[in-house]
Amino acid sequence: MKKFLPWIIVGAFTAWILVSLRPPQDQPGQMNLQEFGALPVISSGRFQPIDTLARNTLLQLRDKSSANLEPWSSHPQIISATAWLLATAITPDVADNYPVFRVDHPELISLLKLPEKNLEQHSDGKSYSWNQIKPELEILRREADRSSGIESAHRTTYDQAVVRLWNAHQLYEQVQGMFGPAASGELTQSVNHYLDQVDLGRSAYQQMQANKPYDAAALEWLSAQFGAPVILPGRTEDDWKRVAEYYVNSDASVVPNFALTAYARIAAAYRTGNVADFNQAVAE
Repeated sequence: MKKFLPWIIVGAFTAWILVSLRPPQDQPGQMNLQEFGALPVISSGRFQPIDTLARNTLLQLRDKSSANLEPWSSHPQIISATAWLLATAITPDVADNYPVFRVDHPELISLLKLPEKNLEQHSDGKSYSWNQIKPELEILRREADRSSGIESAHRTTYDQAVVRLWNAHQLYEQVQGMFGPAASGELTQSVNHYLDQVDLGRSAYQQMQANKPYDAAALEWLSAQFGAPVILPGRTEDDWKRVAEYYVNSDASVVPNFALTAYARIAAAYRTGNVADFNQAVAE
């Protein structure tokens, strides 16, 4: 028995690892996040399920493929990548409070006036929410412009941290904008406001091209829309479109793309916590 004991331990440990790596199954009476996460999108030039997109995005934001809502706690509150993406894309006012940005360079933490490590005040000194970073966005933008102009081989660790955070911010905005006006759950009522934002971004781009003062935030918003994952299916891979591309290149008064309508139903159910409607919309 003794000579088999090491192999038994190895076998049990391997089985435990395999079980821990298996994606969590949705429980009866809960929103079917696993099926939602299996819906296809195009990102980085290839088809992938939403769950893969969410995991890869979080890896770039915080070096982990899930989100921890209480990283300072001895009992961390972990949510799946798909759950994080849903909140980020559909209820950004909630997700902007999630500490999913890793900032661990002391000089950058000081520059952005972020709290240092203090567990009693709910800070682990390296995990921050967008709402904590956003007040110093202009400073971050300025430093990102400067650091990006330096050859990567000559950047200091501070410059690297700045560029990394700025890139993370851009990815975050792209995920937030991936469903466009459908994210509100009220597609018809939200289209005109969305198109107004597109016009503001277009105007900012034209001003920048003419070397005139321009609205940087409006231009960044538009850039995020055209960098967002591609979610609207077409007959071929080349026919798939981003939401912004669909609205810019079509008449908004026509019948909406069927996928936009579907995502609007999903968003409406998610926002109201209607499990049955959410699962039915995802299944359809």
